[in-house]
Amino acid sequence: MNITMFTNTYFPLVGGIEKSVQTFCEDFAQLGHFNRIITPEARDENGKPVRTSRGVLRVPAITGITEKNFSIQFPTPSLIDHWMEAIQPDIVHAHQPFLLGDTALRMARKWRAPLIFTHHTLYERYAHYFMVDNENTRRFAATLSVQYGNLCDLVIAPTESIKKLLEERGISKPVRVVPTGIQVSDFSNGDREGFRQRYNIPTDARVVGQVGRLNREKNLDYVADAVQQAMAQDPKLYFLLVGEGELVEPIQESLREAGMGERFVHTGVLKGQDVVDAYAGMDLFVFASKTDTQGIVLAESFAGGTPVLAIDAPGARDCIKDGYSGRVLPETTSEEQFAATILEMMTDDKTRRAYSRQAREAAQQFDRKVCAERMLEVYAETIEVYQSTHPDEKPKDAWSEIMARLESEWSLLSEKYEAAKSLLA
Repeated sequence: MNITMFTNTYFPLVGGIEKSVQTFCEDFAQLGHFNRIITPEARDENGKPVRTSRGVLRVPAITGITEKNFSIQFPTPSLIDHWMEAIQPDIVHAHQPFLLGDTALRMARKWRAPLIFTHHTLYERYAHYFMVDNENTRRFAATLSVQYGNLCDLVIAPTESIKKLLEERGISKPVRVVPTGIQVSDFSNGDREGFRQRYNIPTDARVVGQVGRLNREKNLDYVADAVQQAMAQDPKLYFLLVGEGELVEPIQESLREAGMGERFVHTGVLKGQDVVDAYAGMDLFVFASKTDTQGIVLAESFAGGTPVLAIDAPGARDCIKDGYSGRVLPETTSEEQFAATILEMMTDDKTRRAYSRQAREAAQQFDRKVCAERMLEVYAETIEVYQSTHPDEKPKDAWSEIMARLESEWSLLSEKYEAAKSLLA
């Protein structure tokens, strides 16, 4: 089938959405399907325009918006329409409910293809990046995603917890659970000793770590406070951070002031075998994010045999079986209690080895081929339902195209109106 993905963010940005889009598209291609990713232009860390790669169509955009290097596309309907004419999509898949998400809906309606939306993010918890952060704006962000989902033919949730949350919030369209997969086998050959040698970590050190965006929305300041308390009680405990973000320098400075700076290791962003080695170099992965809907890094940690200590939230709750592949602590857990659990897990070698073995078993459910085949099944089911309810609806003349466009614009206007009412509530 011909698949078109619309996403506001893609590489060089590094995060769960970008990994998800890339992983599914690579696997769809290997399974014989044609797919294209439509995304805004972007700049790399040196400010240079990112080259367009195979299968990726870059829309002209304003780049470098917010400290996250976000891009906002210029209105280019004729360009995207030209691409869609060449693609002849069987299905359109949106990864955000705004900007290119709106374009995805317009194109799906025009080209009479079903529209699927993956609800990757709890948008209300990111409202502060784009608007005033208060209860009304958070409600607006949450309502917007629900209203958009109800304009689609089907919604994808990464976990059962997110599926339940969306249904409670008012999603009336079918919701299917399809997590983003990983290449589980890649994580079985991590070089623990080599990684530790590269970063001057002693062989007998006990390493607590995290991989990903190192920002406040990941609740990393909570984790850092807890780990620092644990480090103060265990001189062999090291703190490893893989990735980049606003909290790296404050964490490093805090540990330096406490006399523990030499036990803090920051690698920057790692890819490929290097990140596999990083997981192998850890003894415990710590995770307290309340914004992740899946937490791909949790699956990667499991595949590497690294147990996880997490705070109860949708991303962790569905991935970690408490007492089997790690621990899930209540949301109300204090930093002191989290630190105490770190020390307990690090000193109980027998239990940690059991967690490690069981984590590898748990990782199998996230095998990327299994997830890709499940997504393709959902696509096929959605296309079948769509075709049975929208028989022979390809626009035949200019008037039909005008009416299809008006229908799309009215739907989007109604969606924004319903969400905007929450700002006045």
